[in-house]
Amino acid sequence: EVHRLKTASMRGSFSQGTVLPSAIFANEIATVDPSDPLALQRAIRVGLWESDIDDPTLFCGDFPTHLARKSGSIRAENLTPEQWEVIADLNWIATEKVDGTSCTLIRDKDGELVLASRKMQARLDTNNRYSRAVIDVGLDAALLAEADVDTIQMEIAGPTTGHKNTLDLKGPRVFIFAVLKGREAVPRAEWPQWALNLAAPVLEVNFPETVTELVAMADGLESVVTPGRRAEGMVWSLAGGAAEQRLLPAELEHPTIKVISRKLLARNKD
Repeated sequence: EVHRLKTASMRGSFSQGTVLPSAIFANEIATVDPSDPLALQRAIRVGLWESDIDDPTLFCGDFPTHLARKSGSIRAENLTPEQWEVIADLNWIATEKVDGTSCTLIRDKDGELVLASRKMQARLDTNNRYSRAVIDVGLDAALLAEADVDTIQMEIAGPTTGHKNTLDLKGPRVFIFAVLKGREAVPRAEWPQWALNLAAPVLEVNFPETVTELVAMADGLESVVTPGRRAEGMVWSLAGGAAEQRLLPAELEHPTIKVISRKLLARNKD
């Protein structure tokens, strides 16, 4: 049995955590190896909550990490002051974070396509929501014909996607948020045109001076995709290429930062 922490609005302030005395974990803490950064998390049984896989018939194995990295971004609130000091000097582009289900399409070294959700390898046929979305907009053919990139990562949003249709879309849509060559992100300025045509919309905002300002920007953000609706949040991606990506703090696995609207989280009880 687990207890899931959720965002809540209390007297005009947001609550996104809980504080407990360390004494109640004294026995667990005593066994922790201080050289292992995740040892304490495992010992006191704290982890990221993820919903169960809704339909195992869609999948045929684990995410193919030997071919590509999983999608993911650090939450802005989790950045340390030392990390922020480095990040603030880099060049960033903001895009709308679309509320959908994550999908990765990969062309392997043999020229075969591999499809995956955020955690699992999906079956590439016309009978599941991942492959339908990819095939309907021609991403399978586009990636097979594109020599300069080999992986695209996207959100699939809208009805019949197994996810809330928070943007009130009339049908499933693809929003590309990352294009990769090998395991390195390709700068948006170098994306092929077909990827730009399906890209998550760019937000014309400047990178703020503090994390607090960054979070506040997401709280008040209106969707570009569906004006009048609240956006799920925003994703900041490095504008530069591999050289700039190597300037990131080593703890950051991806050259992106996500900020999710606390107002939306509190309303959705997530």
